[in-house]
Amino acid sequence: TERMLDRLRSLPGVEAASFTQHLPCIGAENHLGTFIGAPDGSERMYGASDSVVESDFFRTAGIPLVEGRGFQPFDEKGSPVVVISEALAAELWPSQSAVGKPLLIDRRVGSILRKNILAKGTWVTVVGVAKEVGFHLGRQHSRKNQLYRPAIQSMPSQMRLLVRLK
Repeated sequence: TERMLDRLRSLPGVEAASFTQHLPCIGAENHLGTFIGAPDGSERMYGASDSVVESDFFRTAGIPLVEGRGFQPFDEKGSPVVVISEALAAELWPSQSAVGKPLLIDRRVGSILRKNILAKGTWVTVVGVAKEVGFHLGRQHSRKNQLYRPAIQSMPSQMRLLVRLK
């Protein structure tokens, strides 16, 4: 996949190329499938749409990082990391930096109905906060909690190619 991206990036007129599991701006495809435990240890749960993305995704999609960093090659061998949206950061840590904070996530469908839902979840560290991405459904503008996971740590079976032209 990296060789393919390198070849695409070298084509005339191509500014950037990346892979993504889902586009955050397409609400119908990006259901709330990840559950996040409250950072304060309470039983409150937060839902978020999540997508696995390649390291150059944020630049390719034109989504700036407002805090922290994106994904790097050294993340492959490190602890699980995520980038979250501004909305999710503000909800989880109002008036605080989200970078460096741990999150407990669980991607099992329907697990919100189970007691101790996050008992088998995964601890991840927030390494970045991405600018909010809104989407339109008819006349209604919506924003939602978004969580991005690096493809280098969790490659799904299907990815979409995203290309940014000059």
